[in-house]
Amino acid sequence: MPAGACLGKNATRTLMEENKGMLKALSQRYPGQLELRAPLGTTPLNLRMQAQTAARYEDILAHVTLTGAGSRDSRLLPIWDRTRIWDPGD
Repeated sequence: MPAGACLGKNATRTLMEENKGMLKALSQRYPGQLELRAPLGTTPLNLRMQAQTAARYEDILAHVTLTGAGSRDSRLLPIWDRTRIWDPGD
């Protein structure tokens, strides 16, 4: 579920104000070194729906949908290589 999806308007506004305050503090602490990049628009609904669907999968495989050249094929791929140890801090 996207950040702020379960929050009411007041909670969302408070979170926004906290984020603005943090951004201001960081820009004062690191003048000329802070760069903030964000999408210009909202996340498309179809991508949000895909993310919500993927969050309900019980497996840990990446569900990759191939859409090039009119294809609608889908594949399951391991997210982690067998030689790596999964670390939540990654």
